[in-house]
Amino acid sequence: MQCIISKSLFAKVELIRDAEIEQFLSDIVAPIAQAAELDYNNINIHIINDNKINAFVSNGQNIFINSGLIRKFKKPDALIGVIAHEIGHIKAGHLATYHENFQGSKNALILGYILGAGAIASGSYDAGSAIIIGSSHISDRIQKKYSRSQEEIADQYAIKFLDNLSYSSSGLIRLLQYLQKEYQSYGNMIDQYALTHPISSKRINFIRNYHNKLTKSDKVKEKSYYDDLKFQEKMDIIRAKIAAFSEDPIMLIAKNKDKNDLISKYILAIAHHRNNNNDKSIKLLTNLIKNNILFDLKYLYELRAQFYFEHGYIKKSISDFNVAIKLMLLKDSFLARISLANAVLSLENKDNKLLQSSLILLNQSLIINPNNATLHQKIAAIYYKIGNKIKSDIYLAKYYFYANYPDNAKKILKRVKENLKKESKDSEVNLMIADLEDLLKD
Repeated sequence: MQCIISKSLFAKVELIRDAEIEQFLSDIVAPIAQAAELDYNNINIHIINDNKINAFVSNGQNIFINSGLIRKFKKPDALIGVIAHEIGHIKAGHLATYHENFQGSKNALILGYILGAGAIASGSYDAGSAIIIGSSHISDRIQKKYSRSQEEIADQYAIKFLDNLSYSSSGLIRLLQYLQKEYQSYGNMIDQYALTHPISSKRINFIRNYHNKLTKSDKVKEKSYYDDLKFQEKMDIIRAKIAAFSEDPIMLIAKNKDKNDLISKYILAIAHHRNNNNDKSIKLLTNLIKNNILFDLKYLYELRAQFYFEHGYIKKSISDFNVAIKLMLLKDSFLARISLANAVLSLENKDNKLLQSSLILLNQSLIINPNNATLHQKIAAIYYKIGNKIKSDIYLAKYYFYANYPDNAKKILKRVKENLKKESKDSEVNLMIADLEDLLKD
């Protein structure tokens, strides 16, 4: 996992970007979406850095999941149940007529970044759990309060999807029982999930009765057991990662220093990094890479690359990012490619070979993320460092366009045209300018 933290004007809600966590959630979402007869490619997953238990759907098919929901329950079945429920809301079309009003250009920008998964800081790097962006009161504005009937419909869809997959609905029952108990004890002091998703005994009993019928099926028992094992190992790693980047590093070190299991060593590696003990951190990670029997190797390399970068070992970080990217599928390597570009751009001496190879990697990501502001920004920065000012400006204009600053984009387009008159004609550049003009048409 590599980390980029955006410290912007918006600080009240943070979104986590982490390839490993997103891949884990994607593995859960994909079969449920298929059972719902929805195109999985249209469902976007976003992780909110918040220890409260919450999940909701917003703006079409965007599922938001609080990190607290992942951390609270050790078994993956509660998370699976919640995701099935939220996909139930999508399937039922509960957001189709709901107008989400984001006022002001700043909120519009944040929404665009969230939905495009592109709000990545351009230069501020700190140890943390993931790429994080902040936004002002965004959860209050994008959460919809559902009616009890809508909740029951989403439940019905959820258990139907789980049934089709032969998954158990016990996790959803356990979550609702927990929230009901907390709500009865603390009222409006608990998280908004119980308020935006009204919980009733009727809902719980309905799911429980359906669950009891299903548990008589050997098919369900065998499939649920298999999938619990499949998801549990990764769930343990994800929970450890979030905890290691969220909790006090000194306390984590004290708690895990005498333990010999792999998860504890993983937590220690992250905690030592956050406590500025780079030697111990790298040593632990290197040992996990050499003797790996539990973790996904590509994410260990990505994590070590992040740590190398943040401690100033840029060339070592570039090497590890390249290894991680080679092990990743294109769709999963977006964050690593961005981080590699940042590392190459931060080299003290310009390395044209590395700049060109990074440019190739970014353009490959652009194929499946054509509207991503950050990709255009990084490509612009590389062209600038190479010395191609016109192409740099073209991509910078695209960055401003996708970041919701069309006026800035138009100013840069005007500058590009003026500069092009002074230089030799380039058919490729002319095509790029024509494409940019089409993009900026009112």
